[in-house]
Amino acid sequence: MIRGHVNEAGSIVLEVAVRGWRGRAVLHGCLDTEFSGADLSLPMDVAITLGLDLTGKMEFELATGEEATQLLFTGIAQMGDEEEREVSITVSDSNDVLISREWLRGHALYANYVTGEVIIQPETRQRTRRRRR
Repeated sequence: MIRGHVNEAGSIVLEVAVRGWRGRAVLHGCLDTEFSGADLSLPMDVAITLGLDLTGKMEFELATGEEATQLLFTGIAQMGDEEEREVSITVSDSNDVLISREWLRGHALYANYVTGEVIIQPETRQRTRRRRR
């Protein structure tokens, strides 16, 4: 299970531990459901400090419709009590840590905007559809 919180701006904030060949950092990032193609986006200075492995590049389309290219890195990450896993990481000039919607695959997300509580857990039961009669 992964626990987080809803911040004052209404963003879902989660703690993620990221490891490269030079070090490990525990970071607080915002879940960005519009971000896909990689698992995380990290500030450049954090990526350099961790020593992430450069694995290629990723082409994507910005909200403005412009095409862009970013370098793609690999590292190890963990959230909550889930196992560490290899993740793809983009690097940006921003100070923001972004967590992509890829983390939600196979999980159920519960966000209470009244209490600020956020829980993400693996979805283990199969959902059944009710038939209309």
